[in-house]
Order: sequence, then C-alpha cells, then structure tokens
Amino acid sequence: MTRDAVFVVDGTSTKQVFRASTWLLDRTTEVHWSSISPPPWKGVPTLFWDGPASRTNSFKIMIPFLSMCRNLTSLALTGIIVSGEHQHAVYSLPHLRKIILRSSRFQLTKVTMPKHNVTHLRLFNVLSEAAISHILRQISSTLTTLRIDKGPPKALSLYSPRCPRLTKFTYNSSRSEDREVSAFLERHPTIRVIYLSMGFYLPYLRPSTLPKVTKVTASGELGRFFLARPELTEFYQHPNDYAESVRGLWSWLVDAQRSQPHPPRLEQFRVKISHHSDDLGALPVISHFFGKSLCRLHIWVEGGHYWSSRSYSYLLDGWIRLKGPGPYSGNQAIVELVHLRSIQVSFGLIRGTEFPAETCKKLLGSSILPVCPALEEALFTAISSYESIEREKPEDGMELRIRKNGRSWDPPLQN
Repeated sequence: MTRDAVFVVDGTSTKQVFRASTWLLDRTTEVHWSSISPPPWKGVPTLFWDGPASRTNSFKIMIPFLSMCRNLTSLALTGIIVSGEHQHAVYSLPHLRKIILRSSRFQLTKVTMPKHNVTHLRLFNVLSEAAISHILRQISSTLTTLRIDKGPPKALSLYSPRCPRLTKFTYNSSRSEDREVSAFLERHPTIRVIYLSMGFYLPYLRPSTLPKVTKVTASGELGRFFLARPELTEFYQHPNDYAESVRGLWSWLVDAQRSQPHPPRLEQFRVKISHHSDDLGALPVISHFFGKSLCRLHIWVEGGHYWSSRSYSYLLDGWIRLKGPGPYSGNQAIVELVHLRSIQVSFGLIRGTEFPAETCKKLLGSSILPVCPALEEALFTAISSYESIEREKPEDGMELRIRKNGRSWDPPLQN
C-alpha cells in the first residue's frame, strides 16, 4: 500500500491531474502541499495568498479531491494561506490527526468547523500571533502534541487557549518571549515530554511547573531546574548548548539536587563534556547522582581549542579520571552505575584520520567498565558536531559497537 503522496503546486496541477490520481488519493495516508516550485526550496519560502495566483489555484482545485483520501492522517502545507471554507474541508477529513504548516497559516474566520480529532500540530515560521491563537482555538480540545519552530516573539500569548490533553511540547525559537512561554507551561501540567530552545530563560519557571514531566531536552542551565524532578526519567542536553567541564557538570547537578528533596530517578542521560583536565572524572560525578537509576548514558566529548586537529588523543584526557566526589575533602569515593546497560561515547569527526578503535577499547576497559559492572553494550561514534547529534548518522567506518558475550567482549578489548 502507498503510504506517502507528495503533491507540488505548480502550473501542471490541474483537475485532470488530480482525477488521474484518484487511485493514489484513495490509498494515501500523508499529503505534502507546497506552493514553492520547483522543489526543493532553500531557506524560508515566499508566502502566497490563497487567491488568483496559478500556484494557489491548484490548491483550491485539490480541496474537493481531499474527500477521496479516506485514509489520510497527515496534511503538510507550505506557503499557503487557507481560507475558512477550505479549513472546513480539511477538518472534515475523517482520519486526519496531524497538521504541519510551514510558512502557512489558517486565515481567521467565523466559519463553524466540523468535529475532528486532530492531535498533532507543527508550526514552522508561522509569524502571525493571531493565526497561531486561531488554529490553537480550533484544535485545543483534541491536541496532544504541539511543536513551534521559528515562531513570532509572542507565539504563545498570555491569552493562548488551554489544551487540556497536551502531553508533548516543543518550542524551538530564538525569538521567544520567556514569560509568555512560562505562563503557557504553567497552564499545562499535563505535559510529559518537552523540548525547549536554548534561548529559554530559567527564572520564569516555578518549582511547581510541569509536575508530570518525564522527558526533557534543554540546556544545562535548565537541567538545574529539571534533573531532580521525581518523575523525570530522561534528560538530553540541547544540541546547541555549550560543553561543560566535569566541574561545571558537578555544579549544575548539585544545584538540581538542592532544588528538590526527592532522590533522582533518571534512567537516560545525554550530556556534552569538555575534555579539560579536571580533578574529578565524568563517570564518577554522574554516578554520584544517578548511580542507582541510570540505564542508558550518552556522553559527547568536546575536543576544544587546545587539542591537535589531527588526533583523537583528547578522548583519554582528564574527563576519564576515576576520582569521584565524596562527603569529605579529599575523599574520592566511587558510586557505581549499578544498572547501566548501555553507554555511547560520541566525538567530533576528523576528516582523513582513521577511526580510533584501539583508543575506544582502552577507554572502555580502563575507565568505563570499572564503574559500570552491569554494562552490556558500548557504542563509540564520530560525527561532524554535537549540533547534529539528533539527526546525523555516522559514516561507514566511523563507529565501533562492542557487546558483551558471556564473560568476554565482542570484539575483544585486547588484541
């Protein structure tokens, strides 16, 4: 069965084209609609009015044909302003669950919309605050997932409608007004998964905000607020955040512990570490806070400005020390990561340099296994940067996966 149909609005998109596609429309589950021609467009596209222009006429032409998409669950629009009449047609789709607007918007209208079950909304470069409030009012009662990328400064005003079923929220905009976003979060205690942009400012969050949150992607500064939450099980340092020294990591983990009386229950953790030669090691510091709960750990090791551009030697620098924080000065007690099953160590790719397989094996044997007795798998990867860690896959030969096989490791740690 065909699962995806992409229609590009241009001069050839006529009634005859759509009539010839009825078999496909009947089977499609996702439609992408763009007024940009020819694809792929670069940067932010021009926004065309839903009027006499030939490119948007074809969108009008297709609206009646949407009724043929009996299995359609997702609709993505790029560079389109949708009139009230056409919004009615969109919401009439019986199985529609997801709307994606890229440089598009739903025009303000008084047309009464039919009952629908749209649960997912993604807005990219929708710069009208009124348009964002308008579509939120239309779907607030059913919305469970909201993502806003590159919105206006007040994309979420103090008067934005409440979404009682909202559980997943992504706000990734450098134009954010932190007070308005914080007010939105205060009114949505149902949120369990959140992704906050680097520009978000901590002081506007209250201790009672987001009591049910279980998964957070945010800056290390926000980690001071979230990491000791009793319900939090996953924390991922934002891809655009700066690297912390081990001492810096220790500082914001201490602050997080002080802010909440509950013992941490973190199970998955991704953090960006600088290679500076601290007196404490990264793994003992992490184990001091999450040694009894952590199951999966992903560490990015930042090379910094002082290591050779043609060498991976910094992977064995001071961050791998086995010295851990203790209750007394000079006490280097180590708390094991007793439940850690999987660890991933990532670092910057050096073009023209062989992957440091032997260095990774040495790192695993001398600095990871002594504090991770339950470890079953270690993965080492080299990619272009931490900024791309959520979307980039390692090139061929730029990763090493080592699995436990009985009492030995495959491949062996020593030749």
